[in-house]
Amino acid sequence: MNYWGWTCYASWPRTRLESFTTTLEHLPPPAVTDNVYIRHPVAMEQYLMEGAYNKIYLAKGEVPAEGYKFFIEELLSTIREDIADCVENAYDRIRPEDIGKMLYLSSTKEILKYCETRGWQVGVGVLS
Repeated sequence: MNYWGWTCYASWPRTRLESFTTTLEHLPPPAVTDNVYIRHPVAMEQYLMEGAYNKIYLAKGEVPAEGYKFFIEELLSTIREDIADCVENAYDRIRPEDIGKMLYLSSTKEILKYCETRGWQVGVGVLS
């Protein structure tokens, strides 16, 4: 049944959730609730719909198989981009440590690298 878990995750990179839902509809209900390999992507979809991004971030350490980490990283990358788009529209200036918390970036190096890829200007203690 690990195959179906992989299929569920593969169905929704970059927010293709309608394909994910279609994949789930083809599975028998006990498979969705009883199989850890399927339950995990179902939980991630639920967290995504709730906007509980912190739960997705925490799920990185609780994957049922090592290969699932790739999909979690892809999902987190998509979430980061969506949050960053909102931050650009909501703030003229923001502290790097605040953007790090919002984007689930843990080190100053990660924060600065991400800011550089977005073209954000890093000043003394603020991003603009």
